[in-house]
Amino acid sequence: MRFCLHEEMAPQELSRRLATVITHVDEIMQQEIRPLVAVDIIEQLHRQFAILSGGRGKDGAPIITFPEFVGFKHLPEEDFLNVMTYLTSIPR
Repeated sequence: MRFCLHEEMAPQELSRRLATVITHVDEIMQQEIRPLVAVDIIEQLHRQFAILSGGRGKDGAPIITFPEFVGFKHLPEEDFLNVMTYLTSIPR
């Protein structure tokens, strides 16, 4: 998984949240009995705090872009995890 960060976002907050995703990745992958679909998290996706442009890294990992998002530090952890889980589960 590759991430692109725009300058205005607090790097410490993004790093902390990404560490949470990385720490819980096995748990996230195991817990989903039914796949997370866009309609389940449509409001979270509409906020566009993370965008999947369709690009892939050399290793095939999705490139996720984090544009400037004023309310990022107030974003609930669950919303962040749901969007990261969804974006990283989209097949090629």
